[in-house]
Amino acid sequence: MTKLPAAMRAASFLMQLQNRQKDADRDAKLLGMLKEWAKEKRKFLSAKETALAGATANSYIYYSQLSADAGHPTFSSLNRYLVSDEMQEDSIRGIDFNPIPEEHEMTDTLSWACEAAISVCVGVNEMLGHTPASEDLFKLANEYAALEGIAAS
Repeated sequence: MTKLPAAMRAASFLMQLQNRQKDADRDAKLLGMLKEWAKEKRKFLSAKETALAGATANSYIYYSQLSADAGHPTFSSLNRYLVSDEMQEDSIRGIDFNPIPEEHEMTDTLSWACEAAISVCVGVNEMLGHTPASEDLFKLANEYAALEGIAAS
């Protein structure tokens, strides 16, 4: 007997749990379908391709830049952890594992968190077909844009 991949074994196990009344024919048919599907070469869903194909393209580009900065540090972002000798600028004296963030870093982080929260709310509201919260979300987005000095879209 061929050993099924873990995902198929899990699906089979879940079917067994869900089927209070055993139906051997149905279980055999479903298991056969799972085996056939396992043989097929499948293309997995790409979050990037999906996002870039729709209305979320600009948001994805923004997200990918923030993600790249966080996931792949640059020399300048790592430099904040280096403690240099005050007498010799090029000399590294140690590593600060908990550097105090600069004020602009704190405001940038808070701003990005607000943008993300508002964007998610607006996006979900649109997916749900414009809920009664639409007007309040529109006002909130415009108020935030005014505070940031940007044009709301």
